[in-house]
Amino acid sequence: MHRENVDQISLQHRFGRKVFTTLLRELNDILIIVLAQSEGIPATLKLSERDSINIAYQCFFYGTSGEASQKLINNALSKYPEWKERILNACRQTQRGMNQKYSYKVLEGHQSRLSHYYRHLFQTVKYVNEKKGLDYRRKYEYVKILRAQLSTHEQALLFFNSLSEMGSPWEQKLGLTDNQRLITKYNLVKNIPAGFVTSVNIKTLYPDVHYEGDEKSVRRKELEISYL
Repeated sequence: MHRENVDQISLQHRFGRKVFTTLLRELNDILIIVLAQSEGIPATLKLSERDSINIAYQCFFYGTSGEASQKLINNALSKYPEWKERILNACRQTQRGMNQKYSYKVLEGHQSRLSHYYRHLFQTVKYVNEKKGLDYRRKYEYVKILRAQLSTHEQALLFFNSLSEMGSPWEQKLGLTDNQRLITKYNLVKNIPAGFVTSVNIKTLYPDVHYEGDEKSVRRKELEISYL
């Protein structure tokens, strides 16, 4: 089912997994724009890294141009009144130049492409996590089969999605227990190589994931015991 969802995603002349390569590139360019707005500002007034990711992802997901996109993004960024117009103006000013790098118009949003994809992915992992009669080792093996279907670009985009407000049920939503924090519990971003995402440090934002090639930390071992 996951492969079918991936195969149905298209963007101009790209289809399936190739689309995620382009989507990640666009999101990274938008994040660079957002991070640039904090340059030269005292550290105490800067956007936090998580807020910067959240803003960039929502600009990427909803878009910043077009009547429908503008309504959605204005509502989504209403919690950042001192930053909203500054960032949206920077995106719009950069849009024409960015369009020359891509085979499509950027910053027009990808909600129609990604909504179903992430809803299905989340519900699948959540279903396994809540399945009674299975211990953690068995659940982990099932989710591992699903994770093996994710390309590196898919995992990287999932990383950004999970740090946005719309993706908060993965891990960041208030009130979640360790057993409900699915990104960390099932190492869903473990295969992202060091340096693959250059704009932020993945390991800082998800320090308890057991990344491929790394030794398990003491904290990771403690978590795995608590999952049993």
